[in-house]
Amino acid sequence: MVTVRNEMKKMYYEELNSIFYDYLEIMPYSIETDQRYNTNSDYLKFADVILLTNPNIFSLIKNLVSEKHKILYLDYGFLKNKIESLQHYPDNTKALVCFNFYEVSVKAIATIYEMGATNLSLTAYNPDSPILNEKFDLAIVGESSALVPDNMETIISLGRRKVSFKTLMDLAVTTNTLNDIVENRILKYSLDIADSNNFFDNMLSSTSLAKVQLNTVMDFIDYSIIILNNNHKILNYNKNLLRMFSLKDSLLNKSIAEIPEISQLAEYIDYKNVVNKLIVLNDQKRILITVRALKDTVLKAYSYLILMRDVTDVMKLEGTLKKQMEKRGYITKYNFSNIYGKGREIKDCVEKAKILGNLDKNVLIVGESGTGKELFAHSMHDYSPRKNYPFIGINCAVLPSTLLESELFGYEEGTFTGAKKGGKRGLFELANNGTLFLDEIGDMTIETQTKMLRVLEEKEFMRLGSSEIISINVRIMAATNKDLRELINEGLFRLDLYYRLNTYMLKIPPLRKRKGDIEYLIKLFIEEESKTPVSIDENVINFLVNCNWYGNVRELKNCIEYMVNISKGSIKMSHIPDYIMEEHREMNNNILVSQRDILYELNGMEKDIAFIIMSEIYNTNCGRRKIYEILHKTYPNLSEYKLRMIINILVEKSLVKLGTGSKGMSLTNAGLKYIEATDAGAPPNAFRI
Repeated sequence: MVTVRNEMKKMYYEELNSIFYDYLEIMPYSIETDQRYNTNSDYLKFADVILLTNPNIFSLIKNLVSEKHKILYLDYGFLKNKIESLQHYPDNTKALVCFNFYEVSVKAIATIYEMGATNLSLTAYNPDSPILNEKFDLAIVGESSALVPDNMETIISLGRRKVSFKTLMDLAVTTNTLNDIVENRILKYSLDIADSNNFFDNMLSSTSLAKVQLNTVMDFIDYSIIILNNNHKILNYNKNLLRMFSLKDSLLNKSIAEIPEISQLAEYIDYKNVVNKLIVLNDQKRILITVRALKDTVLKAYSYLILMRDVTDVMKLEGTLKKQMEKRGYITKYNFSNIYGKGREIKDCVEKAKILGNLDKNVLIVGESGTGKELFAHSMHDYSPRKNYPFIGINCAVLPSTLLESELFGYEEGTFTGAKKGGKRGLFELANNGTLFLDEIGDMTIETQTKMLRVLEEKEFMRLGSSEIISINVRIMAATNKDLRELINEGLFRLDLYYRLNTYMLKIPPLRKRKGDIEYLIKLFIEEESKTPVSIDENVINFLVNCNWYGNVRELKNCIEYMVNISKGSIKMSHIPDYIMEEHREMNNNILVSQRDILYELNGMEKDIAFIIMSEIYNTNCGRRKIYEILHKTYPNLSEYKLRMIINILVEKSLVKLGTGSKGMSLTNAGLKYIEATDAGAPPNAFRI
C-alpha cells in the first residue's frame, strides 16, 4: 500500500489490517519517508498487489513496478453520521472544505452532496490559490485542520477517512481472499460509511457497470439477498433466497407483500437500518436479518437491501469457523522426515526428540543459531498427542515487552490506544490444547518471565485490562541460542522459570560436530535448489566439509543456494562465496605457523581476543556480558556473534569452563597452562595438543 504522506500510511494501514489481518501481509510504504531514505523498496519489488491511495503516485514508483504486479487504487469515504450532522445547518450555509490536497477536498464535496447535505454551499480550499475577501460560515476538515485559514472560527471534522466498500471488495477478489469471514468483516465495516462510489448504490443504477456483475456477486455471497425499490417491489434477488423459502424463480417486480413466505419482512423495511436482528417468520423459521437503506444516485430515491441467514446455518458456520480459526496458520509445517542427516549425532538427537515429543511435557530446545530449533519444535508437536491441535510460534526477540505480552495474553477492548474493538485473544488462548513455541526465550524481559511462570504453574492467566481468569491447557516449547545459566548469573533470567523449562532439554549439535553429514547435506541442498542436474567438484566438497559453519545448517544451505545460482550447472572453487574463502585463508595461515596450534582456527585478532578473555577470567571469574563490555573498548566493531564463536572454541578446546550457579566462566588446567606459557614470554601458539 503506497501513500504520499506518512500519516496517511498509518491511517489506511490500520483500516485495511482490521479486515485482512489474518489473510494478507499488508506492507505500508510512504513516498514522504520511505522513498526519501530509500527504505522498504523491497516491499514493492516483492509485493503481489500494489494499492495506490492516489493515481498520481504511480509516476513516482513506476521504476519499482513490474508486469507481475496487480495495481489497485484506493477509494475512501466518511462515516455517515458525520455527513448527516451537516444537514442540520441552514440552507446556503457557506463552508470551506479543507483537506491536505485540493483533489481530496473536491472528492469530499462530491461525497457530502451525494449523501444529502445539499443545504451547504461548498468550496474546495486550494492552499496554492487562497481565497481572498470571502467569508465562510464554517470549515470542514478530516482528522487534521492544519490547512484551515487562520480567520475560520467554526471547524467541523469528518474524522478519519474510511476505505470504501468497493476498494475492500476489489482487494479481496484480486487476492482471492473473499470468503465468509472476510465478506462479513467488509459488510460490517461498510454499513456506516458514506462514499461517493458506494457499491450498493451504484449497482442499482441501470447505467452502472456493476449491475452487469451483480447477479454473479449476489449468488456468490452466502446470504439470502433481496433488493427492493422505494415502493417495496423486488428489483433483484439471489438463488439462496429461493432455496431458503422454497420459492420459484418469478419474483421480479412483485411487491414483497404479495409473497406470503416473505411478506412479513415488509414491516422491517421502514426502519431503514436493521443489523442482525433475530426474527421468526411465519411462526417457524428463525432468521437473522439486516436491512440497509440505499440511495440510488440516478433515480434520486431510496431503495433497500435485505440480507438474511437461517439461525441454524449461522450456528453451524460458527462451529466450522471456530475449528478453521484454531488451525488457520497454526499447524506444523515440518515433521521428523524434514530433518536430514545420517550421522550418529543427529540421529541420536532425533530419537531423543521423538521421546520428548511423545511425553507431552514442556521442553527447552538449546542450540546455536541455524541448527534447526524451530524445525525440531514443529516435528515434536507433530509427533505428540497434541498434533491435531494448534501449533503457534512467536519470536520473543523481535517484539518489545509490552507488545509481546499483548500477543501472548490478549487484551480487552479499550485497554490501550489502538486496541481493537472487542479486544483480542492472545496466543495462549489460540493455542489451547496445543503447543505454544517461544523462540529466543532468553530475550524475554524479567517482567514477562514472571507472568509466564504463573501460566506454567497455575495453567491460567488474565487478558490485559481484564480481571477474568482464563484456564488453559497448553504445552510450552521454548528455544534459545543463549546460555540461560549465564543470564541467570547476570540477573536477566529467572532461575525458577529456567527449572520449569529445563526438566526436559533437547540440545541440537552444531554442524561442525556433524562433519559426516556435510557432504550429504551439500548434495541434498543442490537437488532442492536446482531443477536441472548440477555437478560439483570434489575439491569444493572437501573444502566445504572442512569449514567451521558457525551459522550451521542455515549458513550451509544459503551457501549452496548461492553457488547453484551462479555456477551455471557446474560448481567449482571459484563459486565459493568470498567470505568463506577469506575465512579459509586465515585458517590456513594459522595452520602454516603450526599445524598443532590449539587455537589454529582463529586469526591473529581473534587469537588476541581469546587471550584477553582468558586473562580476564584468570584474574576474576566473569560472564560473557562483562567480557563483551571490556573488549568493546578495544574492539568497538566486535559483534556478540564473533565473541560467542571465540568463547565456544575456547570451551571446545577445554581451555575455558562455563560456570554454574552464581559463578561465571573459569579457566581449566589446560587454560591455566596456556596463560602461564604466554605470560612467560612464549607466543600464544606455544601451548600445543
